[in-house]
Amino acid sequence: MNRVIIRNGTVLDATGERRADIAVADGVIIAVGPSLDAAFDEEGATVLDASGCYVTPGLVDLHVHLREPGKEEAETIETGSRAAALGGFTAVVAMPNTEPAQDNLPTIEFVRAQGRRAGLCEVVPAGCITLGRAGEHLAPLGELAAAGVRLFTDDGNGVQDPGLMRRALEYAGPLGIDERKFDGREFHGLGELEQFLVGGGGLQRRSGGGGLGGRGRSRRDEAGQQRAGEADEARSQQPAAHDRTRLVAGGLSRRG
Repeated sequence: MNRVIIRNGTVLDATGERRADIAVADGVIIAVGPSLDAAFDEEGATVLDASGCYVTPGLVDLHVHLREPGKEEAETIETGSRAAALGGFTAVVAMPNTEPAQDNLPTIEFVRAQGRRAGLCEVVPAGCITLGRAGEHLAPLGELAAAGVRLFTDDGNGVQDPGLMRRALEYAGPLGIDERKFDGREFHGLGELEQFLVGGGGLQRRSGGGGLGGRGRSRRDEAGQQRAGEADEARSQQPAAHDRTRLVAGGLSRRG
């Protein structure tokens, strides 16, 4: 059995912050306590002194640019995965502004395969809402959803045509990609989500209620409110990241 003992670290999780020791056996946490007894320090165990360090669950980055395929001179899935793992991230969502764009199954499968090949963290490719992120024709949402794609975005461009965005939302509903839960709450339409985020709840809740207030209203927010009506009429849900539009369902797989 491969056993690791992490001692004297500051554990930060959903219950708060506390000093604790952690025992890991074959990659699975088997005990967490303020002072694990010597029985866990069996012969052959690796003991790590985490004094002055935080010990957290694996982090998830919902917006990364891995640039592969097409822009490998800037980044690759392997180098981006390495940086993520070094920073404590066990899963990342790869934005679709690649060349070719992630608007087709072969490119999606390529990104997944490169992530598995790197083997450093879970790489989850997001699909495009429109072909080539050009905002003119819908991407094959049904085909991508059937293959397990659960996040869709025209990252960096946004869908500027309200009619096209509405069609995307209407099409998304029967595919099961119209449900979004954020911070334990379910939001019905972009309006409710934007109100939560812009009003300060999003940042405050994500930082444990301890500091960062919400950003002020802007013309971007007003555009988001206009899109809210489209989402509500289509009976879908439309979370947003700055001026990007995402259709989200489910989530990333939980790591043990």
